[in-house]
Amino acid sequence: MPKDRSKIPTGYYCYQSAIIDGIRTVQVCPYWSIRHDKEPKENGYCSYLERGDWEIGGLLWDQVKECGENQRDPTIKDIDIAYREPFTEAEQDKIQNIRTNHPSPPPSSGISKYND
Repeated sequence: MPKDRSKIPTGYYCYQSAIIDGIRTVQVCPYWSIRHDKEPKENGYCSYLERGDWEIGGLLWDQVKECGENQRDPTIKDIDIAYREPFTEAEQDKIQNIRTNHPSPPPSSGISKYND
């Protein structure tokens, strides 16, 4: 039976977090788990891949995606994140414009639904 890749969170991790109505929520990938019968840092498991850290030498234990699914936001132009030329002057102007017109939100109050 084919697995539903739409259930895999967007980004480079096996989870996605957001603040909704002032409460931080985390969506964990339904295919991610920890195997308690394996050594620490070798105990992450992905049922989408049907593989674990002990088999692939991965970082699933730290919730780093190994499947490669939904890693990038489709609205963002695909670039090589490992290396790219420095920003052009036009790109720097565009970034400055975004920062000016869309300032960062104020820092969090530190209040969380969870006592972490």
